[in-house]
Amino acid sequence: MYNYQTPLVHLSSLFANTTVVTIANYLVFKMARLLFDKLLIFVIIGNIVSAQENVIPPELQVDIDALSSSWMTLQNTPGLGLAITRGAGELVYARGYGFRDVENRLQVDPTTLFGIGSITKSFTATVVIKKLNEMFPELDVAVLDTPIRVLAPGYNFILSDRYRTGSTTFRDLLSHKVCTFPELTGMFVQSYTGSDDMYYRHRYAPEFCSFRNGFAYNNGLIGMAGDIIAHMGNTTFTDMLSELLVAIGMNETTWVKDTDDHNNMMGRSVPYIWKDGGLLRYNPELLKTPGGGVVAV
Repeated sequence: MYNYQTPLVHLSSLFANTTVVTIANYLVFKMARLLFDKLLIFVIIGNIVSAQENVIPPELQVDIDALSSSWMTLQNTPGLGLAITRGAGELVYARGYGFRDVENRLQVDPTTLFGIGSITKSFTATVVIKKLNEMFPELDVAVLDTPIRVLAPGYNFILSDRYRTGSTTFRDLLSHKVCTFPELTGMFVQSYTGSDDMYYRHRYAPEFCSFRNGFAYNNGLIGMAGDIIAHMGNTTFTDMLSELLVAIGMNETTWVKDTDDHNNMMGRSVPYIWKDGGLLRYNPELLKTPGGGVVAV
């Protein structure tokens, strides 16, 4: 969500990060710069002249639409949703672009739910730390550095070697410091039957870098952290996540549940990957993990 009433430095950082991470094409960079300049002008004018007017000027809307369309083309993205707010969250612009389901030509609209991908990991970490604090208040922050085999002896936690199995902590899982080979290849070719299968296979993952002496981004181990904490709480991770979302007022946010037929549910964007020059539907069963299963407007 782009908030054109927030401090200008925030907008500058937003567009700078977008440019560095996802927009490599120079033309799109120029468009992003142009749009930011127009937003900057609109912020100044809007604050002075018409702070109460709930409207986006037509020329700015043209730039927003052009930038969104160009980004979709560059990134081979079938659809996206955009919202602009001001002040304390007043919605002034919302629009969907492209399709949430390409094969069935179902268009994106402002209420379409998209998977937020790895931003889910922030929610997972919050759930994990909250529960650990409730269960082991006497350990304080040291609970994050206590081996999982000590905290959860009943969980069948096995990694590729004896040292990692006995020493790995929640901090290691959440900060990608375990350094075993990531599951990305298996996810890309969709060889897993589901999240439980992915967690189980991590015991066969070879060393990728030295334990705690490198960084290996690993969706599966973040998911396993959520699975372990649910086991410790004698509940499900989705119930724990639901409790958190209600507590922080994110009432329109949900997750891909084990029982969901995600690709055929109303209002949800179908996941795709770009492979061999075309869009390929991604296996939604692999979204059912604390590593990337939250969906939101």
